[in-house]
Amino acid sequence: MIPWLRDEPEDLGYTIEHDPKGSSSNSRPAEGDEKDSYFKLLVERVLFNKTLWFLAISNCFIYFLRSGMRSWHHFYLADTQNIRVAEAAYRVSGMEIGGLLGTFSSGVFSDKVKGSRIPVMLVYLAGLAVTILFVAVFPKTTPLVDSVAISMLGFFVNGPQCLLGLVAAESVDRRIVATATGILGWISYLGAAISGYPISLFVNKMGWNAYLALLLGSTLGSALFLLPVWYLATHKR
Repeated sequence: MIPWLRDEPEDLGYTIEHDPKGSSSNSRPAEGDEKDSYFKLLVERVLFNKTLWFLAISNCFIYFLRSGMRSWHHFYLADTQNIRVAEAAYRVSGMEIGGLLGTFSSGVFSDKVKGSRIPVMLVYLAGLAVTILFVAVFPKTTPLVDSVAISMLGFFVNGPQCLLGLVAAESVDRRIVATATGILGWISYLGAAISGYPISLFVNKMGWNAYLALLLGSTLGSALFLLPVWYLATHKR
C-alpha cells in the first residue's frame, strides 16, 4: 500500500480551509516555503519555537502530577485514614472516571470559546489547585467525599493534558507536527519518569504534607509556563 500513500490532502486534489484571519500557525505554507528542508523546519519551527518549549515544560509538570497521584495517592489514603490499601486503591480508581469527563469537557469548552485553549487550561489548573488544597485541609473525610475529590483531581488534571498536545500541534507548521508532538511527548514523559523517586524521598523525610506540596507546586509550575504562551498568542493577533 505504501506506493499509493500521499503526504498531504492536496496531493489527492482536496483543498484546505484556511483561517480567514490568517492566524493559524499550521496552515498551508506559502509557495516560497514549499521546498524548505526538513532540517530547516526542525531548527527554525521546532527547536527554536519558544511556544513549544513552554508547552513541553508545562506538560512535564502535568505528567509529574498525574503519574505521582496514580502511584501514591492510594498509599496516602491508606496511611492518613487507616484503611486497607485495597480499599484505598478502589477509591483512587475514580480518578480515571473523572479524567474521562475532564478530557471531553476541556475540548468542548475550548471550542466554545473560539479555540482559546490556554485560558481553559488555566481554569482547570486553578480547579486542580483548589482540590489539592481541599484534600490537604480535610485529610479524613467520608468515602463518598474521598471519591468525589479524587474524581475531581482526575477531571482537572486530564483537561490540560488533553489540550496541551493540541495547542502544540496548532503552534507549528503542519509539515512538522509529528516531530513537534514527539518532542513534546518526550519532555512530558520525563515528568512521569521522575515522579516516583522524588515523591518517595520527600514523603520519607517530611511526611505526606510534602506529597501534597509537590502536587500543588507542580500545578503552579504548569500554570506558570502557560502564561508566556498565552501572552505570545495574544500579541500575535
